Amino acid sequence: MIEKSAGKRPLQGIILMLISMSCIGIVDAMGKRVMETVPQLEVVGFYFLVIWLLAIGYAFVRGIGPVQLVRTKAPLLQFTRGLMLVFSLSMLFIALKHLPLAEATVISFTSPLWVVALSTPLLGEAVGWRRWAAVIVGLGGAAVVMQPGTAIFQWLAILPLIGAIFFAFYQIVSRKLSGHDGFETTLFYSFLVGAVLVLATSYATNWTPLSLSEACYIAVMGCLGFAAHLTMLQSLAAADASLVAPFNYVRVLWAIGLGYIWFDETPGIWTFIGGSIVIASGLYIIWRETRKKEN
Repeated sequence: MIEKSAGKRPLQGIILMLISMSCIGIVDAMGKRVMETVPQLEVVGFYFLVIWLLAIGYAFVRGIGPVQLVRTKAPLLQFTRGLMLVFSLSMLFIALKHLPLAEATVISFTSPLWVVALSTPLLGEAVGWRRWAAVIVGLGGAAVVMQPGTAIFQWLAILPLIGAIFFAFYQIVSRKLSGHDGFETTLFYSFLVGAVLVLATSYATNWTPLSLSEACYIAVMGCLGFAAHLTMLQSLAAADASLVAPFNYVRVLWAIGLGYIWFDETPGIWTFIGGSIVIASGLYIIWRETRKKEN
């Protein structure tokens, strides 16, 4: 649960968000590396499983018993949230295997734009022309990165875009869940759904036994993913969301750096130009949301 003192520790909130986004950036790079030998869905499934087990341990440490942990006021929303996370991460991880790390990361940043686009039909929120313009410009930036209609366009570049749409649905369902269940219960169900569905699909389609080193690698990914969730929650408890949200884009730095060091990838000029447009549009939407709340 987010504390009532939110917004009183801005520096702490920023540092925690930087840690959270850094963890996610490292997870993406590690996922790309381990998928060189392990099928994508198997990596995603075990990643979910590790986080689910850690969520149970975290609840136990906090004194939350099994009955309280599994009790939910919105089982359908919990299942839907987990399903959206499954589709989002699966699309992103499949894309990461085939696309440069920075390119896939930048395209995935269109998620806040899709949240705005879906807020009117799904949440009944009024969206002004300025934010609609930001959505259109931001999606144009994604198109610059993907370069449809050119010889270098890859259809796989659509996967992180689809993943971003599913992540937008995930965020909208999370809004609807707000106030229904605690953080631990929501984490428990989201990653339980993911672990069961993805591992079952992977086992039925393309299963490869993990080596000890591969299992340890994915376990570290799960630990970093769990740390990212906790530090993000603590960041939002320490500072206003409008202050810490822009630091989500630190993932780009990790994608560029690790892409160069681990995979010898250097982003092209169009990735930088399109990425700048996407990020600028996202930052503008955050600013407009802040202005709207203040008014």
